[in-house]
Amino acid sequence: MPVAWPFAALILTVAVPLAIRGGYTATSRGMLVGLAALSVAGILIRDERSAGRFVREPAILSLVALAALTALSAAWTTGEALDAVRWGLVIAAYAATALLAAQAAREQGFVAIAVAIAVIAVAEAAIGLVSAGLRVEPFAERIGGSWRPGGTLEYPPALALIQVGALPVLLRGMLSSRAALGLVSAGCAALAAGAIGLADSRTQIVLALAVLVIAIVWADRTVRDTRSRAALAGLVLLGAGLATRLALGGYAFPGATGGDVGRLLTLAAVVAGSVVAWALIRRLWGERPRASPAVAGIGRAGRGGGRGGGPRGRRARRVCRRPTERRTLDGARQRLHPRPVGPVARRDRNGARPSGGGSRGRGLSAGVRRRPGKPGVSIRP
Repeated sequence: MPVAWPFAALILTVAVPLAIRGGYTATSRGMLVGLAALSVAGILIRDERSAGRFVREPAILSLVALAALTALSAAWTTGEALDAVRWGLVIAAYAATALLAAQAAREQGFVAIAVAIAVIAVAEAAIGLVSAGLRVEPFAERIGGSWRPGGTLEYPPALALIQVGALPVLLRGMLSSRAALGLVSAGCAALAAGAIGLADSRTQIVLALAVLVIAIVWADRTVRDTRSRAALAGLVLLGAGLATRLALGGYAFPGATGGDVGRLLTLAAVVAGSVVAWALIRRLWGERPRASPAVAGIGRAGRGGGRGGGPRGRRARRVCRRPTERRTLDGARQRLHPRPVGPVARRDRNGARPSGGGSRGRGLSAGVRRRPGKPGVSIRP
């Protein structure tokens, strides 16, 4: 079997039932159980040792125990015993899907799985938004007088929840250093934000806002960028969601026809406008220069001497660069290491601070003199 087989089996196990009403019918649930069983059988044949190690994970063990309990509840349930067995098999299929994901992440990396989730979510958002623009069922529904996207799930809150799960990946793609990836991610994120805004589910809107807040507050850990850039990406997504809601939302009279082309063109304009806006932001912002580890370490050391990064703090982070070496009496070369020069008070060889406090402004400790004709270079006698 090819190396990417577990990843392909995972995508097939998730995408096929999702395309068939996403598990809301007995047919789609049966497809999930069958595909998950075949995929797990292939993994056991291919690499039984790795599969056995992943089965012992707490999450998979919890799902297996819940599946067994649900199937056993057929003995005392007041409803149909066959329904209890069916739902036990569905939960077991969830455990099998988790095992597939663990094996695929081991071979392909978790980034590939995250990207696959984002692609599936954006495809569902596009199907739902186009159907809402055309005002056709079953991939969109008229609820409360307005058309809401449902995708193949045929349920707007479920579609919005999938988009919330894809937001972290799309935000990371928007803030990528590669311009093409950033612009493509901006268009996909605009579709996801539009689906969330038009679904009109308060729970999913709150969850989406929570994802944006987390991405902004902990930007260095989530999207690997600055807070200001993460905030700008969030503003673009908020604008796309609001524009989509204004373009496709609102009250629609029962049986009203016409205006389909205009709504689709407006949706396309919202997506294109989001991409153009993000491209302009990237161009105006520019690339943030990254300091080398040595300079960053010297900067951290120098910040302790100045007051709040003022002139003294900046002087403390300067590094003398010349000379880099000198010759000793026997003719050998001796390396001179650059030192931060600034108002940091230093101790002498005996561990005592210099007297008089004058060395704080000069940045020189007792027993250290300047070399004639070489300002900024300190050499110990």
